Amino acid sequence: MNRLFLMLTGLFTLVCLAGTAVAQTNIAPLFEPPTEAEIDAVWADWNGRDVQAYNWQTVGTSTFNQFTVDVVSHGVAGNTHYGFVRYPADYDPAQSYGLLILNHGGIGRVSPGIMGGFGTDCLRDKFLVVPSFRGETLAADALGFGDLQSGGEVSEFDGDIDDVLALVNGTLANYAGADAADMSVFGGSRGGAVSYLQSIRDPRISKAVYFFGATDHMTYPALEQTVAQIMTKGQGAGPFYATVVNIAEQYEAGTLTLAQARQQLLMRSAIHFVGRLPAAIQIHHGAQDNVVPVAHSQLLNEALLANNLPIGAYAYYEYPDGTHGGNMPDSAERRNDFLCSTATTIPTAVSVAGTETTSGVSAVISAIVICALLLASKAIIQLSKQA
Repeated sequence: MNRLFLMLTGLFTLVCLAGTAVAQTNIAPLFEPPTEAEIDAVWADWNGRDVQAYNWQTVGTSTFNQFTVDVVSHGVAGNTHYGFVRYPADYDPAQSYGLLILNHGGIGRVSPGIMGGFGTDCLRDKFLVVPSFRGETLAADALGFGDLQSGGEVSEFDGDIDDVLALVNGTLANYAGADAADMSVFGGSRGGAVSYLQSIRDPRISKAVYFFGATDHMTYPALEQTVAQIMTKGQGAGPFYATVVNIAEQYEAGTLTLAQARQQLLMRSAIHFVGRLPAAIQIHHGAQDNVVPVAHSQLLNEALLANNLPIGAYAYYEYPDGTHGGNMPDSAERRNDFLCSTATTIPTAVSVAGTETTSGVSAVISAIVICALLLASKAIIQLSKQA
């Protein structure tokens, strides 16, 4: 009943706001902060989507890095979708195993190589779930199955999430021992943004690690001016801006109404749903990233801390010399340690190049110390006045 109510609420809101699309010359309204009604409408839309995996099939089974890997297919949103499912080492269907979802970066294809860094420690004992995204290739040639094309049009940061949610649901339904109570997600770049949105939409995700993912396609600083400049000059845009430019151009051309265009931007902006992120989070970003600017992670970090979130383990790592995936020393080790950690209430840590300053739980201690110092200072001032 709640789900139906959300669906009807979202539909009613969108119908009331949508109107008729006409050509526009002012894109500024696209980038106004979202209203609560708009946020609720997006949430209702997400909850009304069918993300079950239909017609699940195992295309074939092979090995990669001494692990058994299935190539699977299923239906979602009327498309045939492909993915990899890697079994845990020494798999016993009578036992329980966690899931780690790996969302790839870039556009066009994903190969088994994405699973290469997850074969040690506790990660060897998890199912790995690897989606392709609609309109992309699952490069299964290394496993002996050639290239498999997932159907549908490319839908970055929207249909992507439907695809991975359906793949996860299919894995849980078809693999004995797959444990919905132990699910984590990791992704970088495009996969980082997908992982943010997936973990917002799926409350079963208990732990997430995000590498240099975009978090705000709507209210990012100077977004209107940058997008307007790109559109005016007709110059190329990087991946982050290209997504926004595409939506702004459709609005300007009159193929999207203001409400529709704003919905498209908002549903790609994790920062406006920060309260729905998992309890345990780790974020990594290079300060010199010229593909996804580091401000995406900085602003999300600020939003989390301002709202006393997350409620469990949290670490933010910013690498002064880091680029888009380069010069981020020890990031893979930190990620894997975090994914294997059983701690859920360790203090929040904000870290720059490995030098940590604490906040969250530890911030309470810091605040007490600061308060004590302030009181001491006032006492000293009062004594000096009396003297």
